[in-house]
Amino acid sequence: MKKLRKAAAVLKRRVGSAVWRTLENTGRIVRKGLCSMGQVLRSLAILLRKNAGRIAYYGLVIVALCAIARAAEIYRGEADAPEQVVLPAADVLLSEAEDPEEPVLELPDDWHLVRGFSEVPQWQAARGLWEAHPAVDYVCEGGVTRSLCDGVVCTVGESGAYGGFVEVKREDGMLLRYASIAPAEEIEAGMQVSAGELLGNADASMAGEAEQGAHLHLELYVDGEAANPTQYVSESTAAD
Repeated sequence: MKKLRKAAAVLKRRVGSAVWRTLENTGRIVRKGLCSMGQVLRSLAILLRKNAGRIAYYGLVIVALCAIARAAEIYRGEADAPEQVVLPAADVLLSEAEDPEEPVLELPDDWHLVRGFSEVPQWQAARGLWEAHPAVDYVCEGGVTRSLCDGVVCTVGESGAYGGFVEVKREDGMLLRYASIAPAEEIEAGMQVSAGELLGNADASMAGEAEQGAHLHLELYVDGEAANPTQYVSESTAAD
């Protein structure tokens, strides 16, 4: 202890009185800060010990509420979702469609309907979401996609939403979009096509329906509004 006091005296003489006082003041401030921090920590520890029961209770309440919210989300998204509509494998007859229109489309007999037309969102379990389907999907024998009517090719292209697609417009303004296909090389915008003429081959290039595999996604527009293509299929071809 005497050696420490002697060393302090020597240090005080060397650094000067003013510097020494500054060091002493700094030391006192640090000590007070540490004491205050210690008091705060002790007070916090006492508070936690006194209220441990309440803290645990409210913690359990929060966990339970989170679990209930998650269960409700799952229930709304899955358990409460209606079963996906199972469509008939055979093509829909004109007589079975609501508000049938004049038949103008010639459907090949080797096309098989795998998903029908719906403007009302339906639960799609494979994708885990609700979505409408303003189109019809067909599986074509050998993937061969042919025009369902006479008309003019107005667009041949590819997009992320549709994959490869060809648009054909009839003389009366009706527009058919053949999507999720690989357009045939000879098909070009502006050319005239006849019913039954090759447009391309069905594939799985449509991003939103790739899980269905190779198929034709067919959309039909009358006066600019989506319509159900099965309502325009002639009874003879639909029944084949």
